[in-house]
Amino acid sequence: MVSTNIKDVYKYNFYDEKFRIAFEFLKTEDLRSLEQGEILLADGVKVSVQFYETQDASQLKWESHERYFDIQYVIDGEEIVQTASRSGFEISEKYNPEKDITFYKDGPLGSSVLLHGGDYVILAPEDVHKPRCKTVKNSPVKKIVIKVPV
Repeated sequence: MVSTNIKDVYKYNFYDEKFRIAFEFLKTEDLRSLEQGEILLADGVKVSVQFYETQDASQLKWESHERYFDIQYVIDGEEIVQTASRSGFEISEKYNPEKDITFYKDGPLGSSVLLHGGDYVILAPEDVHKPRCKTVKNSPVKKIVIKVPV
């Protein structure tokens, strides 16, 4: 699922080689055997393998990125990723260029995406998002976040 505003329909090329590199990695690697950590692929594409326990959404922060798309792919477990347009959100922690992240206070109602093992969502720089949200109860998740340069 990719969800965005129609004004951005030609802004990004999701057929670009950077996205192909990311999806080929997801299709060809034995993802369950990966250890937690970082992997650098070609063309500036970065993989972060993460293990964590989901939390109540009220304990988590909204975030966005300037230089990268997020492809958030769940290997095992399930979580909800909340997402919305940046407009209407107030910054709580200014942009950190080293980590390419800005944090926000709660804002307008957005959407929720339920991800099970094998599911992914692509989040653009215009999107604020709140990953790691629990479904009914906290549960362990093994996930890959692929950073694709804009």
